[in-house]
Amino acid sequence: MEALTYKTPHCIIALHGTLPDRSWFDAHAALPVYSADGAALTLLSMNIRSQAVIGDLDSLMSEIEESGPDLDNRMFKHIEHDTNQATTDFEKVLEYVYGSASVIGLQMVPI
Repeated sequence: MEALTYKTPHCIIALHGTLPDRSWFDAHAALPVYSADGAALTLLSMNIRSQAVIGDLDSLMSEIEESGPDLDNRMFKHIEHDTNQATTDFEKVLEYVYGSASVIGLQMVPI
């Protein structure tokens, strides 16, 4: 497998849990944001629109049912529904962004 090496961050991956505040995202506005479905609503509450929301969508099902087909356009640029329960939503995001869930050398940013 070929290793991917990036000298500078090229995207933000948001996961469920405590996220940085809006000013942090504003300071990194040049980077596209991809989110696991657990982080999507938190990002929306800060008016941050993900390039894609990836996962099994268990955290978004009620929102999807209420919003219907316009959810993609109004809230997210793309929704990738992956029902595979053998992988975590984090692995699904890595697969979507990098083409592989086997990524070495991610830079985690403390908040």
